[in-house]
Amino acid sequence: MLSFRETRLLFDVDQDGECIGLRFTSKNGALKRVPKRTEASLLLALARRRLADTDAGIPDDNCGWVTLDELTQHIPAGLNIYVFRIRRLFQALGIADAVAIIERRLPRNEFRIGTPRIEVRIIGGGH
Repeated sequence: MLSFRETRLLFDVDQDGECIGLRFTSKNGALKRVPKRTEASLLLALARRRLADTDAGIPDDNCGWVTLDELTQHIPAGLNIYVFRIRRLFQALGIADAVAIIERRLPRNEFRIGTPRIEVRIIGGGH
């Protein structure tokens, strides 16, 4: 099985951010497409925060953390269900440590995507 820490996440997002394609590459460059799921919106929100923090020069240990309150503004009720489904999906795709895809920091109840190896591309002009 593949380790999540050896992957790179590649998001293809339309102009309005509603259509999200997601792929990942392994250390050897093999590409695998993730089936389209509503939960990809959570991963995209976390990825964008981590990239913005990195661009702002924030040290990696502090990059990408989003509070539960911030996430619930963008994600419908059931955040824990989203997290569970994302982890289960990546496990089904052959990621041994799929739990690492979303990290949680207590007691502040913060979340972040578990890798800095992310790329977000804007594609096309809508649906």
